Amino acid sequence: MASAWLTATAFSITALPILGRIIIEFDMAKTRLGVIAISAAAINDVIGRILLAPVTTLTTANFQAGGFSLQVVLVAGFFSLSWE
Repeated sequence: MASAWLTATAFSITALPILGRIIIEFDMAKTRLGVIAISAAAINDVIGRILLAPVTTLTTANFQAGGFSLQVVLVAGFFSLSWE
């Protein structure tokens, strides 16, 4: 089950460079439809990557609350130490 969550979330992230290349090949880069399509794909990509982080954490913690909490605290600590 854990690998299914991870795989499903990873597959939901689009291949943004491929879509961009398709839009350029069809000469749609400066059309309204092309801009909307690449913008929607970029937003989807960002949301997918944001969702991938907690799903990866849950997967590596084997869906245990203690392990998940520890990893979140460790990431928060790393972030706070890395902040300039």
